[in-house]
Amino acid sequence: MAAAMLMAAMSFGSVLVDHFDKRNNETDYRRFVGITSWAGYGAFGMSLLWFVMQGIRGGAA
Repeated sequence: MAAAMLMAAMSFGSVLVDHFDKRNNETDYRRFVGITSWAGYGAFGMSLLWFVMQGIRGGAA
């Protein structure tokens, strides 16, 4: 879950930096947001799957 939150923070940070960046490189920022978004979704899905599997096996509460 921490990795998913880190990816969300990086994605938001890049949007913020892009807002103040005067150069014409929005496509690079958009690509970075896409990569970090999908990585964050993947990390969230893995943490959710991990939590469910721990609950099924009777591990974590």
